[in-house]
Amino acid sequence: MDEHVTIKNLLLCDKTGRTVLVIMKGDKRLDLKKMAEKVESGKLIFASREKLKELFEVEPGAVSLFGLVQKNAKCVEVVLDQEILNLGEIGFHPNDNTKSIFLAAKNVPKILDHLGNKYCLVDL
Repeated sequence: MDEHVTIKNLLLCDKTGRTVLVIMKGDKRLDLKKMAEKVESGKLIFASREKLKELFEVEPGAVSLFGLVQKNAKCVEVVLDQEILNLGEIGFHPNDNTKSIFLAAKNVPKILDHLGNKYCLVDL
C-alpha cells in the first residue's frame, strides 16, 4: 500500500449547469476533453470561485469529498479514478485546505453511497 498519496479534487461544470467533482491521484493530468466524453457531457471547464462557494461553501484549493455534505452539493456528480481504490490511506481537506483527514481509500465509495451523490468509477 502507498503512503501519503496526493489526491486531486477538481470541480468541473458544463454550460447546462451540470457539475462534476473529479477525484484522482495528484500526479495524473486531467484531459478535460476526454473527461467530457467519459461522462457524456459537453465541454467541461473548471468551476468558478462563486460556484465553489455556492455548492461547497469553500475557497479554491479546499474542494474535497467532504464538501459533498453541504445541502447545495447534492446535485454534484462524482467521478472517481478507480486507481485510488487500490491505495492505502488517502487524505482529503475537511473543507479547510490547511488540514487533511486520512481514510482508507476503499471506503470512498461507501461514503459516496451514504451521501447519495451520483458517482462512477473510471480509468483515468
